[in-house]
Amino acid sequence: MFRHGYEASPSERDWIEVRIRYTGEKVVLEIRDEAPAFDPTTVEELQEPNADQDLPLMEGGYGMHIIRSVVDGLGYRREGSENVLVLEKDLVPAAQATRR
Repeated sequence: MFRHGYEASPSERDWIEVRIRYTGEKVVLEIRDEAPAFDPTTVEELQEPNADQDLPLMEGGYGMHIIRSVVDGLGYRREGSENVLVLEKDLVPAAQATRR
């Protein structure tokens, strides 16, 4: 996010803010920056490599694929001049959470 977001105009004033919230049932990670607007949730899924084909793997572009395979919730919004990416990871299985 940082490398790509500020790539066009890097400066010493560039920043990224990470907030972590623990609710007991999940961990919520919020990542903010003031880079140009970009919604990473719209990035298309990569095709998984086919072991039967002898093709070279693409270099890069796996970040959102990895994130989607690990998190339970993913969202993006623009607040004023800030990109806000929210990642959620459930700590309690959904069936167990509904019984509470």
